[in-house]
Amino acid sequence: MTTLPMPLLTCITGALLIVIGLWGFLSSWAITALIPLFIGAPLLGCGLMGRDGDLRRSFMHVAALLSLMGALGGVFALTSPERPPKKDKDWPGKVTTVKAATISKTLMTMLCSQYLILCIASFILARRTMREAQADAVMAKAIKESDEKKAAEEQSDSEGSTSTNTDDDQAKA
Repeated sequence: MTTLPMPLLTCITGALLIVIGLWGFLSSWAITALIPLFIGAPLLGCGLMGRDGDLRRSFMHVAALLSLMGALGGVFALTSPERPPKKDKDWPGKVTTVKAATISKTLMTMLCSQYLILCIASFILARRTMREAQADAVMAKAIKESDEKKAAEEQSDSEGSTSTNTDDDQAKA
């Protein structure tokens, strides 16, 4: 099974959240519509910083935490009751604003939840791979020690048989 590396998925998710935040802000002009952007920008940064180096695991854990915050924040925002707009002359514009905000929250919740699930699966897979590598290293070490022990026994047996042959040759003479 081939998979995309997590830093690349982190960058993609972060970029999508930034686009959703900008779209929500430009369609409603509400500052709270930028919340997906505030989750997506650090995700994009974690993805870029976690591509190489020793801190990859740390950046991926921070990205998972950010996606958890985004998913929970989106769920709480979607479950809170929205006030319908008052019927006045701006009513159609306010309905569009509410729809854009709901779509923005829903997309953020979906993206963050899916990314969090992928993070958890990736962490489990990485742990399994690490354990298999450790088990392989232990097995290779045991095999090497066993081979060295056999070689030492064969060498001592061959030395013992040559000295016995020499003794037999001296006895015959």
